[in-house]
Amino acid sequence: MRLNPNLLKTIVFIGHRGKEGEPVLHGTGFQFARTWERDGVMGYYRYIVTAKHNIAEAVDKGHDEVFVRYESRTQGLQLRYFPTSQWLNHDDGFIDVSVLLLDDAVDEVGGAVFTSDDFLTTSEVARYDVGVGNEVATIGLFLSHYGEERNEPVVRFGNISCMPRERVRSRKKFGAVDGYIIEARSFGGLSGSPVFVDVEHEPEMHEYSRIRDRDPTIRTIPARRRNHILGLIHGHWDMQEVAPPGIKLDPATRLDGAINMGMSIVIPAQHILDTINSDPVTTRQNRLIEARVQAERDRPADQGPA
Repeated sequence: MRLNPNLLKTIVFIGHRGKEGEPVLHGTGFQFARTWERDGVMGYYRYIVTAKHNIAEAVDKGHDEVFVRYESRTQGLQLRYFPTSQWLNHDDGFIDVSVLLLDDAVDEVGGAVFTSDDFLTTSEVARYDVGVGNEVATIGLFLSHYGEERNEPVVRFGNISCMPRERVRSRKKFGAVDGYIIEARSFGGLSGSPVFVDVEHEPEMHEYSRIRDRDPTIRTIPARRRNHILGLIHGHWDMQEVAPPGIKLDPATRLDGAINMGMSIVIPAQHILDTINSDPVTTRQNRLIEARVQAERDRPADQGPA
């Protein structure tokens, strides 16, 4: 499975302050953008998407801010802190997705972005026959090598092991969640990471004519493969959590108190889109759009658009 190298440029890292105020990385996020138009004014907003529990766990530790580690267009690697209250969630508390709307940092935060077309909806999963065995790739934070002068996300490869037909028991505070199970040799730091699957697009037929009044020529664009977002990483299981009743694993055989099974839960991409389109997110977005439109109305004509 080959990945478009631009996908790595969508990745940001999520973290909080340590006991001495030092930055501590603990998760992954990625960038999403959409355009808007209202009353003749056009613009676009950029979002950071991550797992909701990345923010909730920072709050549980007493933090009221989390930072996003990103590469600025003009200033290189940056940490920017955001109040945890600015991260917006779906009304359904069992959906492990959180979204940050970057209203004033559109030009500052560099890197590539995803659009709605990059996400596999529920209907597209069926359309492209995505199922058990499909190869997947996860891009995210590797705590042993995250980059000193730039973000250095790593890619882990695996396969879909189980489709989301029944809710999956989670070790987080979400109980049972709707999600895929993938075998991808998971590890800490990947929570919130996008998971990709390759799908083959059907040939496309287009009509065009080079000479006026001539019958159009039919041009066929051949079938092609494209990386789509299957979902985001929710978490993994440790061996201790699945030990048979009455059996206690020997701590001497475990790494840092747990052995990672390598099996991860992936929140479906449809839930990411549902969160982006949910009332809390769209309400905040509409307020910002109205403010932008009003600012354009109030701007003197000779100053031109912002």
